[in-house]
Amino acid sequence: MSSTNSVAFKEWAVIVAALAQGVQSIILRKGGIQEGREGFRVDHDAFWLFPTFLHQRLESLTPAARPLWDRVVSPTRDESTIPLACFARVEQVVHLESEDQAHSLAGQHLWTEETVIERFHYRRPGLFAILVRTFALDAPHVIDDDPSFAGCRSWVPLPAELSTEGLTPVISDEVHSKRRQAFDGAFATRSR
Repeated sequence: MSSTNSVAFKEWAVIVAALAQGVQSIILRKGGIQEGREGFRVDHDAFWLFPTFLHQRLESLTPAARPLWDRVVSPTRDESTIPLACFARVEQVVHLESEDQAHSLAGQHLWTEETVIERFHYRRPGLFAILVRTFALDAPHVIDDDPSFAGCRSWVPLPAELSTEGLTPVISDEVHSKRRQAFDGAFATRSR
């Protein structure tokens, strides 16, 4: 792992919390309007997880997500800063090309099945499933929010390189290995 990184991946704050607490190890992604005609691509192998509240809806999540939702959707949060406490390393990327493939990941993430199918069919059929290894810092890097971070897009260049020193895995190697096996077992994968 590089000693610094200046790339962030925007994800619902509740999903960032789930990744940070080891509740899930996959990210499902369709892509945002600002991704261009080609759509979303996994452009980076490692990145900071940038919690966002854009498009986040409680009804899009399973009941198991409610405690995380209650924690992250706090009326006292500071909206002028962004805490970057989690870092993800991409291990596998699969482009899901059928609803059956999308359904095969049930139980490995906090989206409802309805949300998965809605996202799968948005614009054109397909959805990315990204298996990540998540790491956390004891104390987050805190950056000022900036208008350049706004919008419906996945990748955000950060204003500075942030140190990755002190990152520790959020789940054990054994748990991660089991999750990787579950991911592999859900469908035929293409390793990245």
